[in-house]
Amino acid sequence: MLAESRAALNTHPAPLGTGDTDSTGQQPPGTRRHPDIPSSQHVAYTHSIVKINVMGVTNQTKVTEFMFSGLTDNENVKSFLFILILHVYTVTIVANVGLVAIVSNTSNLQNPMYYFLSYLSLVDVFYSSTITPKMLVDLKCLEKTISFEGCALQFFFYAALGSIETLLLSTMSYDRYVAICHPLHYVSIMTKKKCLCLVLLSFSIGFLQSSVQTGCSYTLRFCGPNLINHFYCDAPLVIRLSCSDTSTCDLVTVYIVGGLAIGSLITILISYTLIIFSVINIRSREGRRKAFSTCSSHLMCVCIFYGTVLFTYMRPPSSVFTVRDKRLHYKALTMTYKAIHNLSPPYICDLVSRYLLTHNLRSSQDLLLYSPLISSSHNRIQDFSRVSPRLWNPLPQHIRLSPTIETFKKNLKTHLFRQAYNLQ
Repeated sequence: MLAESRAALNTHPAPLGTGDTDSTGQQPPGTRRHPDIPSSQHVAYTHSIVKINVMGVTNQTKVTEFMFSGLTDNENVKSFLFILILHVYTVTIVANVGLVAIVSNTSNLQNPMYYFLSYLSLVDVFYSSTITPKMLVDLKCLEKTISFEGCALQFFFYAALGSIETLLLSTMSYDRYVAICHPLHYVSIMTKKKCLCLVLLSFSIGFLQSSVQTGCSYTLRFCGPNLINHFYCDAPLVIRLSCSDTSTCDLVTVYIVGGLAIGSLITILISYTLIIFSVINIRSREGRRKAFSTCSSHLMCVCIFYGTVLFTYMRPPSSVFTVRDKRLHYKALTMTYKAIHNLSPPYICDLVSRYLLTHNLRSSQDLLLYSPLISSSHNRIQDFSRVSPRLWNPLPQHIRLSPTIETFKKNLKTHLFRQAYNLQ
């Protein structure tokens, strides 16, 4: 793939001038000029979401792997996050595996509530292991890549196990409703066969909807951008990188995820509404306390699960996309600075070219980039060689001419922060 990228670069038309030479009489590497292009085209700025393509510079390139933006680029923060996440992951695995072992080997815990709880713990073990190990590896690696097939497989299990956990939580709320509202018939209603059928139904629905989502998302055509602004493969972010029509997949994702989430939440709300009315009719204070205590742990799990989902996916789009755009701009501009100063791999450095003027003007010292004119049949495709000049050239001069990468990052963060929150 690297060879294909270099071949594409070599065949790409790059107008060179004969008057741009260095002290040795040769043209400096990585520099281009185009005297016929107006300066306004070189400082054009786009507010669209940046999508970086380092797999190739042509629109017909087939993406074979994706890159993650990761959690952070700060090395000190990476070390702290690695230790913290590893500790939390270890505790999660040990606690859930231990709970499954205790429920399986204790005769007093052989009832429907702990039966569902053991399956919920088992799902949580695999759910955490779908993303966390890869995230820990990426915190220690320079390049955060995942193969196309690996990304599809990660999303398949992520979507399936997440849906199963949602359905198990709603099933457990129904179990609590039967236990509190119909205690005398609890044993006859919640039989082992019925519990097994509810678990199998949850797993079947989870894997079925995940198969539909994965098949719809990863059969799209990906011909350019491969940077996922996350630390795992999430369907909305992957679909956004496609160069084909995604309207069908967007509808499928919305209907499936919305249907499962709303259906499960309605089941939980109805169950707990009936539980509250039933508990209110209990005369003794001790009876009400015991009834509520049997639901407190499950209710806490529901609040944490749905609270996290709502915080992640249901924030106001105006503020989310503004800040997300600036984060993407920061990553792209940092990569551009490294490419200009030869701090990146050669195949990335070859994608940026300094813009040189034929005459020695004051603006020639501004460290501007050449913006290639690349025609594209898909206007959503923006590779790194086109996006980097559009983001780089409008930057203030003192940021572009920063002497070190640390100074550049500090000044850039301040600049983008002021832009995101209209402080300028």
